[in-house]
Amino acid sequence: MNILNWLYIVFVISKLTHAKAPIEVIFFIRSQDAPPQNQLSQHLKENLIRQSKELQPDYSIKVQILHELFNYPGEWSLLHIIPHLMSTTYMTRTTETTSPRTSGQIEIGEELITHLTRWIVFCEDTTSVNVRLLMQRLTLENHTQPLFLGHPLYDREPTIIHHFAFFENPKWFPYPMLRAGVVFSMPLLKSIADIFSNRNKHLKQKPLLRSEFSIDAAHELARFIYDNVQIPVTTEATATVTETPATARLTKATTSTTSSLNDSESPDVNVYHGATANNKVRSNSDITATAGHTGGHIHTRTSTTDIHSVAHDNASTMNVDTIKNNNKQGGSHSDFRHPNEIIDGGDSKSSSSSSATTQTKAKKIILKKASYICPEATWEHGHTKKKVKACAMYATQEATASALSSPLSCIPVKRDHIYFAVKTCSKYHKERLPIIKSTWAPYAKHIKFFSDIEDNTIPTINTGVTNVEMGHCAKTIQILKLALRDIEAQSSDDDNNYIFNSNNHFHHHLNQIEQKDRKIQWLVLSDDDTILSVSGVCQVLGCYNSMDEIYLGERYGYRLYAPDGFNYITGGGGIALSVPALQLIVQHCSCPSPSAPDDMILGSCLHTLQLKALHSSRFHQARPNDYPAERLEQEAPVSFHKFWQLDPNEIYRQWFFDADDRMLLMDAKDVESEKEVPQPPPEENLSYYHKSRNLLAKPEEINFNEFVPVSLIATLHHSKERHVDL
Repeated sequence: MNILNWLYIVFVISKLTHAKAPIEVIFFIRSQDAPPQNQLSQHLKENLIRQSKELQPDYSIKVQILHELFNYPGEWSLLHIIPHLMSTTYMTRTTETTSPRTSGQIEIGEELITHLTRWIVFCEDTTSVNVRLLMQRLTLENHTQPLFLGHPLYDREPTIIHHFAFFENPKWFPYPMLRAGVVFSMPLLKSIADIFSNRNKHLKQKPLLRSEFSIDAAHELARFIYDNVQIPVTTEATATVTETPATARLTKATTSTTSSLNDSESPDVNVYHGATANNKVRSNSDITATAGHTGGHIHTRTSTTDIHSVAHDNASTMNVDTIKNNNKQGGSHSDFRHPNEIIDGGDSKSSSSSSATTQTKAKKIILKKASYICPEATWEHGHTKKKVKACAMYATQEATASALSSPLSCIPVKRDHIYFAVKTCSKYHKERLPIIKSTWAPYAKHIKFFSDIEDNTIPTINTGVTNVEMGHCAKTIQILKLALRDIEAQSSDDDNNYIFNSNNHFHHHLNQIEQKDRKIQWLVLSDDDTILSVSGVCQVLGCYNSMDEIYLGERYGYRLYAPDGFNYITGGGGIALSVPALQLIVQHCSCPSPSAPDDMILGSCLHTLQLKALHSSRFHQARPNDYPAERLEQEAPVSFHKFWQLDPNEIYRQWFFDADDRMLLMDAKDVESEKEVPQPPPEENLSYYHKSRNLLAKPEEINFNEFVPVSLIATLHHSKERHVDL
């Protein structure tokens, strides 16, 4: 009997010793610390945790919201937080019962990524996830290889928002639709973290970034991986050969690699021989100038095999034609190479003289299309709505996600509540303003044109600031001051009418509602070459409380890897400000010079005042053809920028006219309904932004010249001749 017990104990211990460890997967939700986005992210987190319980004990699922884990401006860019993920601990709460009636919560720090972690999933607060199906599909992938999985997007043409990447042929380069989700294998995440770590600790140089600016997180992430992460590939040469195109194809055919590399749906790779440390391969895509927001610095990137060196030309004031001419003059070849090319890191002489040698090559990493990660275009624009089948992750609209997470939906604000301020100058009074006045301006109840001169034929308001070619910071600050004065004057008139008409309690209540309803609550600052939808702006602003300090639009980032980095709303797509935020700017923000970049100065100032830039994917700094069609289908755009190489009237008719026209019909119905007795106004949530505001630093004048090169500032501004501003 004792022997049997002993054997049983040995058997149990053996089972426990060889018990299969759970597969660990971490979900990171990309969101914002403001309603309604923080509500969406919490709802998604709860949903993922609830699904993960059904997969225990085979899987261990962790879920984190990025803005809760990393409280600094760069968490949305993904690339800038990856280096920190490997060394991050997070706090979990456990409950320890101290008595039958009371309990205390103890916070325990746990390592975020462990040796059991296999997959890292980045998604957005509007991503729909079927955890069980996703885990089933990921088991078919080789997690030991550096995999980058998602739904690919492609540029239709070279675009300024991607710094004209791969200028001669941008259509081949895939980057992920983040709203649909993207998956990293652990080796890929570790490779990226190691690149940053080695660069920062040992070389004491700047990160391997192509620009100081963060614009499109998805493209910049994919491009960084393409530039810097490579897979070593071993090639066996079985006979003495002379290097010819035919033998190159033979060598390529004998390449030994894994079936799970990111080339499952890619054309044949090319083989380049003889690239050593003294004979480096240069890529034209790396030589191509980065136009737009770029500091013009020269960076040299050296891979782990020391074979990939790139030069970043100074093109802070170059246009597209200049870039093309420079490439021709420099004699550089066109970068039509496929991203999964194999670059020979061995000695070409030794390979031709040996009958059986082993060569070390490197293979670039690009996004691998995963059929189970899907887009879902729930907003139709000239396309048939498609039903998503067997998709583990797919994208949804923010409005759809809001309806699922909360019974309260966003109610569009009224046109009466928005004041549109258009920034212009005398040079464009006859060229641009007629377009604005014939498209979206008639739908705005309050719109003013601010210029350097007074023109009664339009009419325009003279700001008193002389026009400059670049930056327009002084003009913008003056516009905001004049607009606030105008808004407060109109509100004062409404208050006087309210006091005059409030003769009894019943009429007092009615006039109180009417008085509030007439007040301007928002300011939208736009350029004179911005095409927008007034109804779309009303919809977006309806998701926010106008009594909060709201600073909203398309978010860009500057130096997000550094302590002095900050986010800002880029001006071309339109900057939306609540009146409290507008008052904050007028009270605290100033310009270091009239030609300083206005949108960056506002962003830096508000960052100092601890007011976050809120991102909306519906505002667009560039033209429609600068974005993938699938991205524009995800959420109805509300603005585009630039009248360059397009018909702005046609753009308005195609994208915005129908929605604005429907808004007028709805307004007509509202006029009829307002004749009835109004209902009491809904209670407003004042808990988020109404708090005492502590300054990060004394709000003195910002000297942007200290950390923005002059060559960079020159690229940030509007010019008919140079369309390089972002």
